[in-house]
Amino acid sequence: MEKEIMNCTGNCASCGSSSSCASAEIAEPTGCTGNCATCGGCSSSSDTLDLGELALMFELMETPFLPVCRFTMTKAGEEDTVRMTALAPVYFNAVDTTMEEAKQIGEALLHLEDKGIITLDYEVKLENYDYVEYRNSDLYKEFKKTVAEGAGKEGFLCDTAVLDMGSMALTAKGRAMIEYLSMGM
Repeated sequence: MEKEIMNCTGNCASCGSSSSCASAEIAEPTGCTGNCATCGGCSSSSDTLDLGELALMFELMETPFLPVCRFTMTKAGEEDTVRMTALAPVYFNAVDTTMEEAKQIGEALLHLEDKGIITLDYEVKLENYDYVEYRNSDLYKEFKKTVAEGAGKEGFLCDTAVLDMGSMALTAKGRAMIEYLSMGM
């Protein structure tokens, strides 16, 4: 049975937080082990992190800023008013990442962002990073092809594929969780 990480919501003495605890306990997927001395256990399954999310956190611990992209569509000449996100966030290391893999990673990143563990910023690109694996990826090539095909059809709002390049990083809460977990390993 796969284990999950529980994010305690109590007032944990180890971090001093009175709202969202930055520490974590290893628990069975069926619920909390009740090892948090202050709150007596976690009460919500929405506070869990799976092993994929944990792996992303450790990757961000080793490399504090990682690239993230989103695939958007615009209408030429109306970029400020017509802009649609087709896929976000997008993070991978291989140009042959499948759509299913990209969606799974994207969902994990959104969950981590919703929990305040990471930030996803499409306004801040990584310095000295060219995002070449994203531009050359099978996914982005297929996306550009689809947008180009749609551009010629009546009623299709967008005609230009855009790769929004950004960065992601652990928040203070995310770093505290990693530090706490690293002490127990």
